[in-house]
Amino acid sequence: MSIYLEMGNKSEEVKLLQKALNEVGGFNLAADGAFGNGTRNALTAYQRQNGFNINGTYQSDEYTEIAELIDHKYIRFDEIGEYAEEIGVEPAMLKAFASVESRGSGFFNNGMCTILFERHIFYNQVVRKLGARKAQEWSNKFPNICYPTRSQSSYFGGVREWDRLESAKDLESECALMSASYGMFQVMGFNYETCGYGNVGEYVADMCDSEKFQLGAVTMFIRNNRGLYNAVRNRDFNEVARLYNGSDYASHGYHTRLRDAYANFSKNS
Repeated sequence: MSIYLEMGNKSEEVKLLQKALNEVGGFNLAADGAFGNGTRNALTAYQRQNGFNINGTYQSDEYTEIAELIDHKYIRFDEIGEYAEEIGVEPAMLKAFASVESRGSGFFNNGMCTILFERHIFYNQVVRKLGARKAQEWSNKFPNICYPTRSQSSYFGGVREWDRLESAKDLESECALMSASYGMFQVMGFNYETCGYGNVGEYVADMCDSEKFQLGAVTMFIRNNRGLYNAVRNRDFNEVARLYNGSDYASHGYHTRLRDAYANFSKNS
């Protein structure tokens, strides 16, 4: 199906175009689904840089680089419902997960996978693999990436979380990969087996490849976690948030945000 977009359009297809333009052209568009002046200017710049007719409109048959990137890397929101139905979960519930965990996108503007590195998880992973002495040694030297407790002040935020992950990988790669959450649903690396992977490296590679892999991983994660699966099916938002986000979920309002997002998607389904 050929997709044509121009000034004034408001749709999910515009949002996908904005994401792709950010990645291939180094733009910093807000992926809001509204084709305004910013999107038109970015598209005309892309057209100029790549030898296309400069008209500020998009047609997927012509811009194959963008169209293929979108089809491979990003999902359309209705696809979330298809995966949810395969495991007997309401589509609105899985859409709520995507909305709350990463605002509906599995990648930063530059195309890198959305992540959050957790220094306390890395500390615990190092204890398990290398012992408490090594974990404490690194805690003394590198408290921003290896420390027994969580702190909001340790996060760099956004794409700079990759800097923290890379620093941890320089210390111990497997422990580091286990200690970050990835993609649209922010499932931690140490859950790779529950998500259906043989090792954490394969899991991370897929999370960095496409939102379809991210979606497949979270459906496996929910299906293979009996308590979470039952809580999702029963719409027990407190229990869902506790099992998915940890015991301090209430301080971050995860349960109410999930409930509100579910209500919104249910209303519009």
